[in-house]
Amino acid sequence: MSEPFSFREIASIGLFLLILSIGIGLWISPYRIRRTDKVTGGLLPWKLSWTDFGLWAWGMFVLVFGVQMFVYTMIPEWFPEIQMVGEDGTPTIPGMFFAAVTLQVPMLIFFFGIRMVQPDTFRFQLSPEQLAPMEVVGKSFHLFFLIMPLVWLISLAWTLTLRGLAQVGVPVDLEPQELVQTVAGLSDPLSMLAFFVLAVVLAPLAEEFIFRAGIYRFLKGVLHPNLALLLSGFLFALLHNNLASFVPLWFLGIALAKSYEVTGNIRVPILIHAIFNLNQLLFIFLQPPEAALP
Repeated sequence: MSEPFSFREIASIGLFLLILSIGIGLWISPYRIRRTDKVTGGLLPWKLSWTDFGLWAWGMFVLVFGVQMFVYTMIPEWFPEIQMVGEDGTPTIPGMFFAAVTLQVPMLIFFFGIRMVQPDTFRFQLSPEQLAPMEVVGKSFHLFFLIMPLVWLISLAWTLTLRGLAQVGVPVDLEPQELVQTVAGLSDPLSMLAFFVLAVVLAPLAEEFIFRAGIYRFLKGVLHPNLALLLSGFLFALLHNNLASFVPLWFLGIALAKSYEVTGNIRVPILIHAIFNLNQLLFIFLQPPEAALP
């Protein structure tokens, strides 16, 4: 006799079916957001030369690299009790947390700092279409439910593809992201809260300002719009450095850029990204303890 489903398993299945049913319902509904709903005039590109964009990207890299080197050098000196790397050479929970924070925070500081220092070159209107807070929430949830069934479908197809390649001897890495594995093993409420803030607040802000408002809008001005979508989404997936989630994240990056394009307001992709990450965290926390990733 098979064991009954646990509360966590029932909640996880229920959440999946709820999101899937709402998404399918919206896709077949005449009230879903369509391409013809695009804001008047569209989302203008970020008019910047390749040289200035290269300086922008280089400056951000230097700041991130510098902050990470400083933190990883000084934390063990100031707080010897904090282990950044385990005996096996893999990052510890504090190490993963500091790695993420020292990536996201410097990106945000640089993005807004350079806009203040050099407004004539690097400042542009982030949200040409002004939306009321409830409009942002409504459009964000609407688009999230449209995107998620496609993300799951692409994720399934990509997983099956990787498993097929592995079966014929192609060396592929099927492990999830290290951060996902870390979150799955958390039991301390304070650590869970810290990673929640990181995933649901900090990461969506930093990544949407950099990849959608910055990279996508620059590429849109120098490349074909469809190529700008593909390339910005590719770079977004590349940042996460994980083969198992690469194609689904590539699609997600494209979908977030399209949501920005359609609504003309940067707060929409930020909120969609936050809801997506919250959804992923919920599925991780709802899995049974015995199924938690090592």
